[in-house]
Amino acid sequence: MHKHIALLQLLFSLLLLTSCASQPAKEIDQGSVAHTVITVETSTGRTVPVRAIYPTDSEPDPVGVILFSHGAFSDYDMYDRVTDAWAESGFLILAIRHIDSPKNPLNKSYTQDQQWKLRLEDMRTITYKLENIIAKISKLTRKVNTEQLVMSGHSYGAITAMAVAGAVTTDMNTKNKIRVANPGVKAVIAMSPPGLIPGYIEKNSFDQMTTPLLLQTGTADILENFIPEWEMHKAAYELSPAGEKWLTVGTDVDHYFGGLTGRFNLENAKPATEALASFVSLSNLFLSAYAKDDDKAAFLLKRKADSGSWSDTMTLETR
Repeated sequence: MHKHIALLQLLFSLLLLTSCASQPAKEIDQGSVAHTVITVETSTGRTVPVRAIYPTDSEPDPVGVILFSHGAFSDYDMYDRVTDAWAESGFLILAIRHIDSPKNPLNKSYTQDQQWKLRLEDMRTITYKLENIIAKISKLTRKVNTEQLVMSGHSYGAITAMAVAGAVTTDMNTKNKIRVANPGVKAVIAMSPPGLIPGYIEKNSFDQMTTPLLLQTGTADILENFIPEWEMHKAAYELSPAGEKWLTVGTDVDHYFGGLTGRFNLENAKPATEALASFVSLSNLFLSAYAKDDDKAAFLLKRKADSGSWSDTMTLETR
């Protein structure tokens, strides 16, 4: 048990980084996609920065909504290769700068135990205030269908997203179960989630997660002294109720696609450009199938899973 607690402490230690000054709110137009930083206030008066990423076209079809939770050692602006692509395909992405981000000036103001609950509070606050947030995005000309609601995240952010999609975690101090599931979530995309951590993420944590899931990992997705085997990332896929669960594994893909997402400038990293492009195309098809109820997309997903391969660099299976 002491070993497991030490592993959990290592996970949270990733969050205790030197704080940096947060960037001022600004709106950036990058052609087909724009970025706008806004702030949202929680019920306790805490201010949460949110980066809205959205298409700038005026297509008649409404856009769906994706809440994105970043990983440890990371921030909401380190996933543009993924989130911009989702925006281009017809979604408004609301990427949250959590309290543990190195760019959040308050990142050392809370204990490790508090940080997890604040992440969940961030997600709940954004879902409760969707209409107010949307009204603040002046350049978003397309209508928004808030019923097309998706949770997504990377690593620590992936378990954050899955918690809102039905996963149940455990309070390390009280041993009480933490349930924050939102029944309005239509799908969840989990990039390299941490797997099981006794006392925090248990084997039964995913028993109630019936939400359609796309889980991504890679055969080099290993974190020394914490996740020694890449297969550990598959826990949510293997332990959640069968039906509309999808797993994609990238050959030689590590935790950050070789420094393309989540963390940049990694020493000796080999960018997994082709694999990331494959994941983006797969995730877009998954979003079409489960957020936008596209039967043709769902059929194509099933056909590719039957073959066991999504691309030359990514496998695909379902259960």
